[in-house]
Amino acid sequence: MSDLIVYKSNDLVNASYNLTLAEQRIILFAISKLNPASDNNKTVVIKASEFAKQFKKIDKNSIYKAIKDGLDDLYNKSIILKNEQKKITFRWLQAKAYVDNEATAELVFSDQIIPYLFDLKNKFTKYKLSNISTFKSVYSIRLYELLVQYKVIKARNIEVKELREMLLLGNKYTRPFDLKKRVIEKAVKELNEKSDLNISYKIDDDVIAFSIKSKKMENEELVAINSSNKKEYKSRSTTKYTKKQQKTNKSSSYMNNLKNGLFL
Repeated sequence: MSDLIVYKSNDLVNASYNLTLAEQRIILFAISKLNPASDNNKTVVIKASEFAKQFKKIDKNSIYKAIKDGLDDLYNKSIILKNEQKKITFRWLQAKAYVDNEATAELVFSDQIIPYLFDLKNKFTKYKLSNISTFKSVYSIRLYELLVQYKVIKARNIEVKELREMLLLGNKYTRPFDLKKRVIEKAVKELNEKSDLNISYKIDDDVIAFSIKSKKMENEELVAINSSNKKEYKSRSTTKYTKKQQKTNKSSSYMNNLKNGLFL
C-alpha cells in the first residue's frame, strides 16, 4: 500500500475530542483516503484487508469486528471547536454502513466537518499515516499531531489547562504527577521510539515547552556532513587528529595554496 497522507485543518488538530485508539485509527485511515482538494465525495469505504495492512499489529481474525465496533461508537462522538466568539459542537459522521460478506464498512463524514477536511489551502497539517500506525496510546496520536504542526518552527508551548481541554481529560489525571506520567511522558516516549520526530520537553509554571526535531532532517544533515568531508574525516564528532596528521594536513594545504598562487 502506498503512503497514505492525513490532511487536517489546524483548527481540527487543536479541537477538543476524546476518541479511543480504534476510533482514532478508523478516522485517520478514512481521512487519508479522501482527496483534500475536492469535497465531491465524503463517503469512504474501509476494507478490513486494507486496514490490516496499514495497522499491521492488529489481530487479523477480529479486525472487521473491531472496525464495526469502532464505527458504532464513533457515530455518537462529537468534536468541540472554540474561537473568540463561540464554541461549536458537531459529530464526526452522519452515516455508516456494513457489508458483512465482503468485510467492508462505509462511513459518511458529517457536513459540519467538511470545511476542516477539504479544500485546505492554508493553515493545515499533513503527515504520513505510517508515522503513527504503530502507536498504542491515543495520547501519542494527539500529541504527534499537535507537534508535527510546528515541526518547521521546532518548538511549541502548550498550557497544561489547554492540553487537558484538547484531550477532554475531565477529572482524569488531575494531579500534575499523574498527567506527566500517564499522558505526556508516555506519549513523548512513543513518539521518540516510533515516529519521525524527536521530542523533548519541560514544564514550568503550568506551561509545557516542547522542543521538536525531525529525525529525517537530522539524518540528512549527517549524511551531508559525512559525504562532503569523507576524504578528511569519518565523522565531525568522533574523529580526532593526531599532531602528526595535523602537521601533514597543514603542510599539504600550504603547498596547494602555494601552487595556486594564494600566497603571492
